[in-house]
Amino acid sequence: LFKELKPKKCYFSHDGKCSDKVIKAHSIQNNRTLKKISKNGHVVMLGFDYKNFNPLDPGIRMTEQGRKTATTFTGFCSYHDQMLFRDIDNEDYTKSNEKQEFLFCFRGLVFEFYKKETAKSVFEEASNSGFIENKELADLFLLGTRKSIEYLNYYFTLFKEGLETNNYNILESVHLILDKEYLL
Repeated sequence: LFKELKPKKCYFSHDGKCSDKVIKAHSIQNNRTLKKISKNGHVVMLGFDYKNFNPLDPGIRMTEQGRKTATTFTGFCSYHDQMLFRDIDNEDYTKSNEKQEFLFCFRGLVFEFYKKETAKSVFEEASNSGFIENKELADLFLLGTRKSIEYLNYYFTLFKEGLETNNYNILESVHLILDKEYLL
């Protein structure tokens, strides 16, 4: 049920250039980032046990996941995933490159938008089917999730306009520089 309720759409479809298929896009780059922090092809990340869901213990645990599926979401068609993010997927990161920083942030914003829409769908379905006994708690969760989606939509609109006008300076970035690269 949880997988069926996940959105499968291109969040940049407004320009009419979508390819036929929505893909499993990575919110964190697979070959540039996840590969560096993986061990035997796996990364450790927060996982959600949606099969045994309990509102009092949502089942969030540290889990091992294959890096090819880690951080993926069905939020872009192949055309937009390649076209929008080529400057961060195919180029090394350059400190203070406004466009690259904008794209990293935009990808994270869309991933969060996707997660909130998924949570909204799941809780609506669970609430409507009587799975959640505490209706007041479910209503509060849904209210907060809907409000989050409103805020995310506002920022999504700003980012969409930035992409369309090549105006990437709507962000302020802070750089944390480590003295070396730390690997597992």
